[in-house]
Amino acid sequence: MLRRKNYTSLILIFMIAVIIIGIKPLSSFAMPQLFTRVEEEDTDPSVSATKIKFPNSSETDNGDGSVSISFDIAGGWTYTDPNHVALTDPNDILIVRNLRFVATDSDVGNINISTDDKLLFTGFSGGISTDSIGTYGAWGYTGEHIALTDSSSNTNAGLGEYFEISSSITAGKVMAAEYSRLMCRTAQTNQCTLVGTESQFRLYGVNLADGVHAGLWAVAEQSGTSVLSGGGTFNAISATVESAAGFETGATEHVTGITIDSSINAGATINASTNFSGIYIKSNGKDWFDGLHITGATNDIKLKNGATINNTSADLLTITEVTVKVAGDLNLAGTLARKFTITTDNTNGAATHTAAEMAGGLIRRGTGNEITGDATDVTDTAANIVAGIPGCVVGSGYEFSIANEDDTNTVCLDGGTSVTLVPNDPSTAIPANATGRFLLVVTNATAASEAVSVYALGYSTH
Repeated sequence: MLRRKNYTSLILIFMIAVIIIGIKPLSSFAMPQLFTRVEEEDTDPSVSATKIKFPNSSETDNGDGSVSISFDIAGGWTYTDPNHVALTDPNDILIVRNLRFVATDSDVGNINISTDDKLLFTGFSGGISTDSIGTYGAWGYTGEHIALTDSSSNTNAGLGEYFEISSSITAGKVMAAEYSRLMCRTAQTNQCTLVGTESQFRLYGVNLADGVHAGLWAVAEQSGTSVLSGGGTFNAISATVESAAGFETGATEHVTGITIDSSINAGATINASTNFSGIYIKSNGKDWFDGLHITGATNDIKLKNGATINNTSADLLTITEVTVKVAGDLNLAGTLARKFTITTDNTNGAATHTAAEMAGGLIRRGTGNEITGDATDVTDTAANIVAGIPGCVVGSGYEFSIANEDDTNTVCLDGGTSVTLVPNDPSTAIPANATGRFLLVVTNATAASEAVSVYALGYSTH
């Protein structure tokens, strides 16, 4: 339908729209004459057109101040003028250079491409620019998405982009098949998410079998013969965080190269044997030399409660934590060194040795001959001993020694509450100027029922 308006530009829009819409489907039309041109009847664009002429057409008065124009096309049609549309096939539209679609006043310009039609750009050496957004399909869950078919033996892409590096690139240049940039120039005070690119795979109420299923699949692939040199990298993913000197963060914020977040619902059923991992490193070919290679970090690894693991220098691995528990066997190829705390207790008479003093490794008694008679010392309670061993279980324990440095008197060791000396309780006396060795073992770690055995391993004279 053509509504007469006194604007030359509207007429030109209408001419293009009628040409595009009118070709669907062209193969069903049959006219003996080839459609060649739509013209202003007065042939003078500077004069307001009151008539336009369509060859091989007919007009119907709609009775509302508008007319409908119908025309048929046989085969295809073409314009040799580069400012017009050229059709080479009834089902194709070839857009040549310098073609513009313009909407004036409040009118909206639309290009409607039907199911079997294509919009092709050939011999295109420039670029496509827009000051708006583009959408393929629509948001929804009831068929608004565009269906993909597996017609290609390669990747079947909803949007295929194929580019090539065919020349030597200037040093320092970055070449990208696709570049996505989101700029934020307005301060944000509300919780929001801003990303340069969001890629999502939505599994919606159906099952999956074997295969790779991912929101983002990054592949660096090599074929033929290639040499990587000059300290270059060949990565499936390279993540970089950049900032200027004016960037500042608070104490609870995060600045990371990669953040891996599990938002799996707590009610989801994950089989105990499922590989449910934040990072999964595997090989389908040559095994990695290093599963994880860390450089340039103050802490090589920092765990959730603050413990750190660092390879600060060659042949040195440092685990920083008050207590490190090994649940299984620990086999050492080198020397095991532990931290000892030496306690000096010159109480004249019976002394009580705390759990911390015994765990320190060595208790010195009578270093200045302060003991004036034989003494029977006492251990801490079993409850305190168990509490002093983080992650304590039955079988936990340690060795400790009591050095009797008095020149005359002996020292024995008796058990505190729920602590039993083995084989003798109290222990055999440690002679003057001798050191007794003891092995402490937890026999019950249950709260309010703690029990400990202390084994006397003998003594040696100084």
